[in-house]
Amino acid sequence: MQAYTLYSSVRPFGVTAIVAGWDSELELPVDGQVGSGPSIGSGGKAEDKKYGGPGLYMIEPSGLYWGYYGAATGKGRQTAKAELEKLDLAAGKLSLLDGVKEAAKIIYIAHADNKDKEFELEMTWISNLEGPTKGRHQEVPKELLDEAERLAKKALEGDDDDEEEAKDDDKPAEDDKMEE
Repeated sequence: MQAYTLYSSVRPFGVTAIVAGWDSELELPVDGQVGSGPSIGSGGKAEDKKYGGPGLYMIEPSGLYWGYYGAATGKGRQTAKAELEKLDLAAGKLSLLDGVKEAAKIIYIAHADNKDKEFELEMTWISNLEGPTKGRHQEVPKELLDEAERLAKKALEGDDDDEEEAKDDDKPAEDDKMEE
């Protein structure tokens, strides 16, 4: 993908990719590393700053890429982006388990416009070294995925009920007839 991004003559048309990863918080030596470099300041590390953690990037067909806290592409991207904005991901207060549940809910909400097509939800995740995946990229456990799907379907049905109630509230009651 990177080589195709560098050379516009071989760039694929209309491909938008979302790439995610996790940089370790540990200071690990690099093969062939000579010296340690500056400890702080320009070219070095700032004191009291946390390094490592999650990274999410979306690569556009033009070759541009942007960093995000949450991203969506494809048919339901506007709906998904609206739901992502409600989560305030920049605050960093969403737990990994809640993130799986919210992601499932967002996918189901974004797919609600395409009810004619069935889909199967598959999810993977990665955590820090103290988390459930120990820094490795893995499939979300089936039990958690099933729970997330159940909650997403329930939330989607709840939204439908709210819309129907709102429509019913717009109708005048039988006693609310105008007098002539």
